[in-house]
Parts: sequence; structure tokens; C-alpha cells
Amino acid sequence: MRFAAIILFLSVALFASAQKSAPPVIDPDAEQEILRRVNLERSRAGLSSVRLDTGLQKAARQHSRIMADARQLSHEFGGEPPFYRRLALAGASFDLSGENVAFSQSGERAHRGLMASPPHRANILNRDFTSIGIGVVRTGNDIWVTQDFTRAFEIQSEQEARNQVIAAFEYARRQVKLPPVTVVDEPRLQAHVCRMAEEGELDTQTPLGWSTFRSATAYTKSDLSNLPSTAMKLVTNPAVQRISVAVCFGKSAMYESGMNWVTIAAY
Repeated sequence: MRFAAIILFLSVALFASAQKSAPPVIDPDAEQEILRRVNLERSRAGLSSVRLDTGLQKAARQHSRIMADARQLSHEFGGEPPFYRRLALAGASFDLSGENVAFSQSGERAHRGLMASPPHRANILNRDFTSIGIGVVRTGNDIWVTQDFTRAFEIQSEQEARNQVIAAFEYARRQVKLPPVTVVDEPRLQAHVCRMAEEGELDTQTPLGWSTFRSATAYTKSDLSNLPSTAMKLVTNPAVQRISVAVCFGKSAMYESGMNWVTIAAY
């Protein structure tokens, strides 16, 4: 299951001043003003605030500086990593993302322009986004703005992640009125799942070859409390009475910001 990303390749075209270019500098006051206004809009819409993420802010500032140097609004310039990779390289872990860019003369005016554009407004008021990075670079009287949004997910320890999958399995089992399963530790399974995460490829055949498991499912998931359909087949199978569970978080070419890799095997 591939990572689901939302990237809105849009920009707010505000009039550039004809003034002589000034050296670009970060404008933290404008960044804070935009953050305040974004969360005020979300509060008015009954949504939770987005959290300022330092990694996302670093990525947003770097992109705004590139726009300021080029005197052009864009989501990607030649030689710059693609949007998703920019955020991953900044250390963000997420499963949903979006970006707004703008040119204006103040944080307040930039915000009003973004809110007046339906696609940009949709990013600001997306209930799924939990984190934001805001980069504002000033050149004289002009500012170049980048807003990077993500739905971040918490990186848990292997045991915490494993316990969350087990809890989800047991809950689903109760919902279909089947007896609870016995959870068995299988160290080989944890090593196998971390190898999957490193190689970036799902593999259920290896554990089935150990002669101890009768069936198995492997998947990737950011929200470990939500079981996929393949895991639900094990949940709803009355013959399944014992399972082993392993979870490993890893980064790969497929998931550059990282993802949870999971295997549930039934005896």
C-alpha cells in the first residue's frame, strides 16, 4: 500500500513591486503572524490547531529563499528535491502533505490572499493536517511565503507499535464476537519485518516457510489502530487462535519520510 500524498501545485499571484532587489532575510514576525491567522481560521471552522514543526519550517524557509532568489513562485525549481522529498529530508514523518506558496508585502495580506483562493483555503482548513512549517523570506518590502502542511504520525518503539496492532486485532475480534487469540512472541518475525522495512518490499512467504505459521499478512500503515482488509481476514477466521505480531518503522525509497511495516502471522 503506497503512501497517500496530497500536493496542491498552486500559487497565489500577487503583484510584485518594481523596487530594486534587496538581500533576502528570514522574517520570523511574519511567520508567527501567519501561524496565528491560520490557527484562528481553523478555530473558527471548529478545527484543531496545527502545530509548528521545526523540520517543516526549515524546509519551508529553504524553499522561500529559493523563490526569493529566483523572483518566482513555484513548488519546485531545477536542482531542488521534489516537494515530498524536501519534507522527508528535513526530518518530518507524515502520511499526508500539502503546500501553499505566496508573494505579498505582509503576512496579513499573504494570508488574506491564500484564504481567498479555494484550493489554498482547502489546505489551511484541511481537518487532517496536524503540523505546519511556515517560511517567510523578505526582500525589501516584499515577502515570499511557503506553508508546508502534513498529517504527522508518531514514531513509536517497536513494543509500543506492536501493542497497538495487537489491541486493534483484539478489538476487531470482539466486534465479530469471536474469542480472543493468544499472542506468541516470535523473535524471527521482528527481524524479518525490519528487513522488509530496510528493503522496501512486503514478504509473507518467508515466515510461511518456517513451518510454524499457517497464514500471514504483511502491510504498511501509519495509523496502526486501523487494520487493513487482509488483516481482517485473520480477525474473522474462527480457526485462528494464536498469532505473532511484529512492527518496524523504517525509511526507504518508497517511504522517504518513513512508515510502519507490519506482519501478523497465524499458527
